[in-house]
Amino acid sequence: MMMAVRASIPRGVIASHADLAAGLGHSSNGFSKEQMEAMRIQQALMWAEELAIRKMRKTELRNGGWVLQVFGIGKAYGGMPGSKLVNPQSPFAMVWLITSALLLLYSALCSSFYVGFLWQATLCDSPPPTLPFDMFVDLFFLIEVVLTFFTGTTIAGEYSDSLHKVAGRYLKSGAFVFDLITSLPVSFVEFELLKQCEAIKESGGDSSMPGCCV
Repeated sequence: MMMAVRASIPRGVIASHADLAAGLGHSSNGFSKEQMEAMRIQQALMWAEELAIRKMRKTELRNGGWVLQVFGIGKAYGGMPGSKLVNPQSPFAMVWLITSALLLLYSALCSSFYVGFLWQATLCDSPPPTLPFDMFVDLFFLIEVVLTFFTGTTIAGEYSDSLHKVAGRYLKSGAFVFDLITSLPVSFVEFELLKQCEAIKESGGDSSMPGCCV
């Protein structure tokens, strides 16, 4: 075993670890010869394991790269089936799903707050303090609609990564219309209206006039 490990590791590496072990033995006032040899073997095994891990990572990157590891696009990897589209079991898809759920919760809470407490406020007089973040949320859900076309799904109990089948199923299910309507970028409309209100105020006009702002 020891000879096999040593044969796979450069001579200089073994020598450097041997010097380290000898130095430790000298400074500790007496490691036995057997203990020093065991330390050299342990260091050699650690080096061999590190080399094996580096080789495995290079092989994975060569076969699929970060696109496979992050998006699951490519051959079967890490328990995920091979996929031509974004794999729904990939790290990217899982993080996106969690983020989507959190943003949906945020939208529900904010909508309830605005309806309950600020339903009489006008945009010009009381612009929503969360408007910049609301614009990010709206943009996120618009991107999600597009992303759904390029994410694999289960059809008739089998995983499908066919762009034609995935897009057709999404369009025919009615979910596309629902997602599109609920993802209308209302915050961008509010942003444009708010810019008009500010322009009217700067020109000396009355921004509270009917039709100016909602």
